[in-house]
Amino acid sequence: MWADAKLKSNITALDTSLALADNVGFCQILPNDIILMNNVRSPEQMRITGFDEANSLVFVERGFNGTTPQAWKKGSAMRIFRIMNGPAMSDLVYD
Repeated sequence: MWADAKLKSNITALDTSLALADNVGFCQILPNDIILMNNVRSPEQMRITGFDEANSLVFVERGFNGTTPQAWKKGSAMRIFRIMNGPAMSDLVYD
């Protein structure tokens, strides 16, 4: 599952919080969802770690999955990914 959104304001490569333009999607995202900043040659992934409900801010872990944190301009497009009911593996070890 994914949703499209845009940045409400500029962020630097060091920022760990962001706001979504018009708060589109703010109420539908959850911790551990992945934000993919839309840049063909050098995309950045961010993992959502929490929220500031009063100010509608999203806290993120920048450079997730080995990507490089970058500065992004107001209005930059992003996709928010959530994996639901994905297959998983578990191993049991008996001694």
